[in-house]
Amino acid sequence: MARANIANANFFDGDLAKHAVPSLHGRVALVVGGTRGLGTSISQALAHAGAHVCVTYSASESKAKEQVEALESLRGARAMSFKHDPSDSKQAPLLIQDVTKAFQRLDVLIHACSFALHGKTIDDPSVNTQALDLQWQVNVHGYIALVRVAAPHIRPGGRIIALSSSLAQRVGIPGVADYAGTKAAVLGYTRGVARDLAPRGITANVVLAGALKFETPRTRRGPMTGLYSQEDVRDEPVTTEDVVSAVMFLASSYAGAITGTALDVTGCDLA
Repeated sequence: MARANIANANFFDGDLAKHAVPSLHGRVALVVGGTRGLGTSISQALAHAGAHVCVTYSASESKAKEQVEALESLRGARAMSFKHDPSDSKQAPLLIQDVTKAFQRLDVLIHACSFALHGKTIDDPSVNTQALDLQWQVNVHGYIALVRVAAPHIRPGGRIIALSSSLAQRVGIPGVADYAGTKAAVLGYTRGVARDLAPRGITANVVLAGALKFETPRTRRGPMTGLYSQEDVRDEPVTTEDVVSAVMFLASSYAGAITGTALDVTGCDLA
């Protein structure tokens, strides 16, 4: 299946860019977890579309600076990085305050950070309950805190997008109960947010991402006793580009009437 390559700068140039990536010129986007993995690719795509991009990091300040420099080289977009611990809900007000002070507005909030602990069933006596609790703090409580604080600042026509997993709707392997629970919680909460913010024209959606390039086991196979190949009904893996394209669609003017939904980017794994 032919697909556009987010990593290829030419994708954003010429006539294709006019149709595939609507302009986000002048908009301010905050990508929580925007200096790692999917968050990096999403941040780059936003900058290519003309948005000013804020990214958060939790550990490496030098890596965050490199990301900011890369973002600012793309179509003249402004970029800034902010240190933020996604597991500490009390940090949310300061982060939103710093972003709105620096840019005087907030249009797009994307939650791209996640903590995953897989492998042990809930009745395993050696299961690390402290780590399981951390999953809830990062994946759910941290997200909720940011949405609560950011919502009053997001301008009409704004966007809230949460990166989630196919496990939010289908749990086909053992050892992921808490992780699946966090993703389902994000989905339910986002649907409620969509209802609350609809009068202001703000949309809130979730992207259900499938396993990316062998990084996580295929959700149709089990039990989880070894490594599994990422096979889906298309005979090819879901890619970063697939997920980034979905996020960019939801962030664009094309998706103004789409809210409170889960966009399935799982290679038909939920079918």
